[in-house]
Amino acid sequence: ASSQVKKHPGIPASGAYVGRVRSGSPAAKAGLRAGDVIVALGGQPVARAKDVHRLIQEMPKGYDLSLTYVRAGQEQDAHIRLY
Repeated sequence: ASSQVKKHPGIPASGAYVGRVRSGSPAAKAGLRAGDVIVALGGQPVARAKDVHRLIQEMPKGYDLSLTYVRAGQEQDAHIRLY
């Protein structure tokens, strides 16, 4: 994920841009795709990629987190299991 999102139509001004998703990863299992922008994780707002990394590191393995992301201008919700 890049550190900040550039301003483009349909892409939020802040959040963590998803550059790629590895097959079988927690992100893939949550339904994330390259180009999505994570705007909240575990109920906490995400302004940039380091917010995602910090929140994940603070949670125990096996923990389920709510995830809010934007795809093609539409906000969507999912759950991600950390391992």
